[in-house]
Amino acid sequence: MKRNTENHTITGGGINITDSISLAFNSRYRINSRLLLIITTMAGIAGFTFSFLTLFDFECSRKMIYAAEAIFFVISSVFCMFPSKARNLNLLLYLGWGYAIYKKITEFSLGYGILVNIIADTIKVVAPGHTVYTIPEGTDRYYCLTVFMMFLFAAIVPVLCYNTIVKPRFVITFLITFPFIETGLMFGFSPNHLAFSLLISYWVAVFAMRVAGNQYHTESGKPVFVRKKNIFVSSGNLRNNVIEDIGIITLLSVFAIFLVSSAVTTVINVERPEKVTTTRTEIKTAISDLSIEKIANNIQNGTERNPVTERSQLGNFSKVTFTDHTDLTMMISDKVDGIIYLKGFTGAEYRNNAWYSLPENIVSENRHLFDTMSRTGEYPQYFNFRNDSYLSAVYPGDVDKRNLIITSNFNINKYAFTPYSISPDNQLIPERDGFFRIENTKSYSFDAYFPEDMFINTAHLEKNKEQFPAASDFEKEYRDYVHKTYTKLPGSETMNELASEYSYIPYYDGTNIEEISSRIKSILRDSAEYTLEPGITPPDTELTWYLLKENHKGYCSHFATAAVVLARLKGIPARYAEGYIVIPSDIEKADKYDQFYRVEIHDSRAHAWAEFYIDGYGWVPFEFTPGYDRGIISAEEKRGQEESTVTEAETAIVTETPGQTEPEAVPVTEIVTELVPAAVAETTAETDSAAAVTDDSGTTDPDGSEPGFLKKTLNAVIKFVMSVTALFLIIAAIILFRHISVTNSRTRGFRTGTNNNRMANVYRYTTELLEHYGIGKGSMMPLEFAEYAEEQAGDLVGKGELDELIRTALKAGFSKDEITDEELARSVKTANALAESIYSTKSKKECFIFRFILNLKK
Repeated sequence: MKRNTENHTITGGGINITDSISLAFNSRYRINSRLLLIITTMAGIAGFTFSFLTLFDFECSRKMIYAAEAIFFVISSVFCMFPSKARNLNLLLYLGWGYAIYKKITEFSLGYGILVNIIADTIKVVAPGHTVYTIPEGTDRYYCLTVFMMFLFAAIVPVLCYNTIVKPRFVITFLITFPFIETGLMFGFSPNHLAFSLLISYWVAVFAMRVAGNQYHTESGKPVFVRKKNIFVSSGNLRNNVIEDIGIITLLSVFAIFLVSSAVTTVINVERPEKVTTTRTEIKTAISDLSIEKIANNIQNGTERNPVTERSQLGNFSKVTFTDHTDLTMMISDKVDGIIYLKGFTGAEYRNNAWYSLPENIVSENRHLFDTMSRTGEYPQYFNFRNDSYLSAVYPGDVDKRNLIITSNFNINKYAFTPYSISPDNQLIPERDGFFRIENTKSYSFDAYFPEDMFINTAHLEKNKEQFPAASDFEKEYRDYVHKTYTKLPGSETMNELASEYSYIPYYDGTNIEEISSRIKSILRDSAEYTLEPGITPPDTELTWYLLKENHKGYCSHFATAAVVLARLKGIPARYAEGYIVIPSDIEKADKYDQFYRVEIHDSRAHAWAEFYIDGYGWVPFEFTPGYDRGIISAEEKRGQEESTVTEAETAIVTETPGQTEPEAVPVTEIVTELVPAAVAETTAETDSAAAVTDDSGTTDPDGSEPGFLKKTLNAVIKFVMSVTALFLIIAAIILFRHISVTNSRTRGFRTGTNNNRMANVYRYTTELLEHYGIGKGSMMPLEFAEYAEEQAGDLVGKGELDELIRTALKAGFSKDEITDEELARSVKTANALAESIYSTKSKKECFIFRFILNLKK
């Protein structure tokens, strides 16, 4: 930049230039700046390509893929350096690309099928031996996959070039590249660390360039210099362009940070935080379980749902995992020898594969019974709490009384988790005849009796039945209610088929509960195996039937539900229960604090079981999940077998607490405990390797030949549309929130404070509008700017109104006197009229930007 003091007259133009300043750039600047953008783009393409290719085991020629990318990159980057219209030459690349596909359409199609099959097999969405696409025998898979990959990456390169070199657009570059990487990340596969770091650095660089606020021209399209008599002045909209430097500096800085952090974490052996892993697992499970069938089923359920009722469908998740998070902390006054069942929720009503707490119509029909409970405090939850001699009649071995303090680590606490045989003297709130509630606390204490062996010995019970105290009138009344209420099942053809299928099991006569429970346990053991990945139960399919007759796989919620259904078919009053299970080894390794043993109960101890009602005694837990019977768990403690007797299998609880309404449903996901016998664990491992993660019904066509690809495609499309919609709604909400905040703040500035301060806000708003329209103040004096603005924007507002507004602002800023309310009102009216006039001159797209992005109009 240099100053020229000589006078010059442009011949024929009549323009006299005095004391001018000339601004010049090195002719190589533009080429050098584009070179920086090309380097940034090249880094992004390299990071994307290497990241995706290292996610899966693709057998193809990577050199050919790199060569195709290089050719398209060189041509496209050169085209992007041309003037605007010449950049359309990029379309020639796609014409050539399309013609090449036409010539290689067979190899291209087969390559796509091979790619999908490889990904599907790797992430285990199809069973071994099944494929999404059938590839003819004799196909050169290596060649076909190479051809498809070449076309795929070649098509992406020009898009990345244009949206980095010409107009940096973070959203487009991210949406094009991220889904490919997330295909593997969602299922636990990690790309090459350096490649992925480079890709992330590229995303950050493009985002930085996008928000840097640099332009080559004004948004209004007006010139950046305007003539004032014989003088040219800047309109205030000329902005320098430095995005190239920002992009390359950001790219290198972020990548360097990744390299340093990677080196540091490698040296000190830092692992990913548990919460990150947990959150990602839960999101992954929720997304992977989304399907057309589930959406349709949820819509159907929603139309049937009582507006105040929350329901939870069993079998909604194809698999469960656990994070080893501590859900509860139990302080116990002394060690116990037996297993502790901590019951939370009790399911009374079963329908549509869901468990609900007692419905209101049943409560209304038995109002006298529940009023008696409330009046006398004689709740069935306390029936089991008698004394040690009484419990000895039911449970073999010694009975111990202990004091417990339970502390929950959940943010929302609805249920109290309590053992059987709990003392009535506590701060817990009995919920009808099912479970306990807590209010405004995370800790609660109580006394309870603990038998040595929690598994009831019905033969022992019959032998010692004379030791039972005489049944009270209330227990007799409650007994009649129990036999009427807790033997009900939905009336359906499936239930009739189950009753017919297992008609050989004797009906309950009050004395044969041991025989019936043994038969049920044998049926479950022979018909289904324990697994953490049973797949999703198809809609309109009864869970018990699906477990026993079709899928033959399940976890504790499946086995407990099936046991309760079969027991009710045989006339046994039965309920579904869930909570946590604590075994003696958990207590043995506990530390002692202030006369209490502190036991941390992890999510992997979550469990579900059945409850049967014993006349004269109360509700008793019955275990039907493989690996939890006395022969395994009790043997571990009584005979002191090594810990290898049981295998800790990964499980999890994904919790969603339902609302405070009735009838109440089981927490949203089914829960599984980590205790699985070695034999079952081995079977589960074999099953996991031999079965698909997702529901079999979505894997093959009805004839069982090949997968239903159309269904899979529709599911994928729905997931994508829902994801994009969610992203759009989030962005829209942010934009709307910012718009409301800015405009309300401006309105408050016009209405609060002294008139002079309010006028300053009006003037500031007006200059923003004028600058947006291309009328910048530049270096002009206020009165000169008033004359200039009136001349340039005279068609936008009334004559003289802008001049009056600016003069009023001068008066407010420099005069000692306060401007009048009338003057302020006229200025506000002029500013708003100016905004409306500018808004009316714009296209729909420009109107949106003007109003919601720039927030220049309310």
